Amino acid sequence: MFCKSAKCIFRFRIQKLPLQRKEVAAIVRSLHKASPSVTVSPEQHLIDETINISFQGLPPSEDVSLYASLSVSNNTIYESSANYRTSLSGTLDLTKDCSIGGTYCGIEPMGLFWSMKPYSLVKKRPLRYPNTSVETPIYNLALHKGKVDILDLRKKTSDGSEILKFDIPRPILGPGIRRIPVRSNGLAGTLFLPAGNGPHPGVIAMFGGYPGIREYKGALLASHGFATLVLGYFGFEHLPKHLLDTLDLEYFEKALNFMQQHNKVQNENGIGLLGICKGGTIAMAMASLMSGVGCVVCINASVHTVVGDCKYKGKTYPGFEIKPTKLDENGRLNLARSLNLPAPEKLHYLPGYFNFEEQHTIPFLIIAGMDDQCVPSSYQAMVAEMSLLESKHPDYEIVRYPGTGHILEPPNFPFCFEMYQGDFGVALDMGGCLPMHSHAEKDAWKRQLEFLSDKLK
Repeated sequence: MFCKSAKCIFRFRIQKLPLQRKEVAAIVRSLHKASPSVTVSPEQHLIDETINISFQGLPPSEDVSLYASLSVSNNTIYESSANYRTSLSGTLDLTKDCSIGGTYCGIEPMGLFWSMKPYSLVKKRPLRYPNTSVETPIYNLALHKGKVDILDLRKKTSDGSEILKFDIPRPILGPGIRRIPVRSNGLAGTLFLPAGNGPHPGVIAMFGGYPGIREYKGALLASHGFATLVLGYFGFEHLPKHLLDTLDLEYFEKALNFMQQHNKVQNENGIGLLGICKGGTIAMAMASLMSGVGCVVCINASVHTVVGDCKYKGKTYPGFEIKPTKLDENGRLNLARSLNLPAPEKLHYLPGYFNFEEQHTIPFLIIAGMDDQCVPSSYQAMVAEMSLLESKHPDYEIVRYPGTGHILEPPNFPFCFEMYQGDFGVALDMGGCLPMHSHAEKDAWKRQLEFLSDKLK
């Protein structure tokens, strides 16, 4: 009798279930009494680390919209948005759930950060981020009801749609990192020393066509164990005023000597050089001309003097002639197309070429964004590979990233699609497209850290 009753109950449930779906959903909602909450893990992290953002206690099976903003000046914010649908149990996990709209789509745990776009409150080109400071950026996030676009999310402050609001600090400086301004022997830079007594493997980091000292990469490298000198070379204090001014490479030799002689810097394996754009060209020149270089990371740079001349101990290395093309519809200059370049096999015959490939004891990591519109990086990578192969160099790697532009930052930084260059008086097109550029940054940063660790530690 018991078995028969059980069969009856079972049949009844099977027959009634299709008719009860709406009722079941209503029961789930009525039982869902938890307050909305958010979990960020790990809670303590650096800006180049991936984090997990998840929500609990949300309305089940409903559309929600995430908005993130970062204030970089009184007139400029960076912002992003994403539309999601919560689970039946009222949860949302950015590492598992798919964005269905906004500034990015798909399962992208860090999409809110790398898809940020600048918004200027005044009629001028927005400030690039990150700028020069290593202060901890505070990202402001808000979760709203419904599927809302970024224009409306920017305005939504007190209309009742906000479910949750919270901040995420993303430090650039790791615990115990020491920041030391360097102004000795004519140098202008900032030295970042890792925590601990050391000595630590040493790196000199140099940026491209942006004046002054941009410290954030040096701070992050120090947070990963490298004593890093971020070196300025124009547009700052007593340094040459303009990008197009002739650079004396003996200045960079002073920086190399400074690091070699510092008691907190390990020098057994030489000093690593890391440069992007013109900073990468300088790194290749230093490797060609100076002793004490341990390895070189060259990112989206020329192996020949490009913008402005260089000189070293009486010899001049002339740059390429620049013939500016027409500006695009957004008023940007494509500098890569403005250079009068020879055939790749003829470049190393020019007087501005640096014979880096002859330095067989120096390992090279050459990184090229194949959609770089500022430097012809694909051309330069081809020249570098031809030269290294011909010289039978024993230790080099060339990495090419499709869909990737000029400014390769550490992971999860906002995408830089243009940069105003004062010497040209216009914004330069940086190239690249999302999400390919962001994914390349993550892989390239990992490669840089592993390369420097392998060659210097």
